[in-house]
Order: sequence, then C-alpha cells, then structure tokens
Amino acid sequence: MSALYTGGMVFDGMNKPIERQGGFAEYVSIPDKNIYEDICPYKPNQRNRPPYKCSCNGFIFNKPLQFWPHTNTQVHQNYIGNYEQNNKEVDDLKTEKNVLLAENGVLENKNRNLPNRIEKLENESRMLKNLKEIFQYLN
Repeated sequence: MSALYTGGMVFDGMNKPIERQGGFAEYVSIPDKNIYEDICPYKPNQRNRPPYKCSCNGFIFNKPLQFWPHTNTQVHQNYIGNYEQNNKEVDDLKTEKNVLLAENGVLENKNRNLPNRIEKLENESRMLKNLKEIFQYLN
C-alpha cells in the first residue's frame, strides 16, 4: 500500500492523516474492517529523518530499516491487533475535545457580539423613552 507524504502528514487513500507530533508514529485504519496497518513515516531516500517513537513499547527509530523489523515484533503485532481497544478512549476524548472547541468558538463569537447588541438595545430604549415623552407632551 502506498502512502502520499505531504509535509508533516501522511495520507493513505481515504484514511485520516497521520500527524507528526512530538516524534510519534501512528497507524492508519482501513475503514469498515477495523484493521490497522503500519505506514512508514519516511519518504523513500529521505535525508535528515526526525526520530519517531512507537506507541507500543517506546521504540525510537529514524530509519525505515529500523521501522520495518520493529513492526514484525510480537509486542508490536499485539499492539496493532488490539489498536482499537488500546486507543478507543483517546480517540473518543479527541472527538469530545473537538466538539467542545467548536461549541466554545460559537459561544465566544456570541460573547463578542453582545456589547454591540447591548448598545443597540440601549439606544432603542432611549428612543422609545423619548417617543413616550413626546406623546405624553402632545396629549
């Protein structure tokens, strides 16, 4: 399976991007199958490779020749086999965080608009009081 490398992310077909954060390597799922596959974080013939840390046991590598044999170890195979169970809570928390950030953004926008709305309503209130005084004066 080939992956497309663009800057700090790896895209594999319809799968989510793998972001390089703090030197960690992550894995991509195949939709509808709950199967996870390893994707090497390095481009072919890439120089100055940043080190990555595998989540299964903290193995640090900076070459494809270190990455691929590590993916064949029993510890890594068990981790990938149970990837959904190992990371379900983290994925759920990330989703919840994104929802809360979106809600927070909406509320911040509403708060930013409140002073303008308050000023507008105060002006309307003054205008209505003036109209009331005019009508009372005329009657």
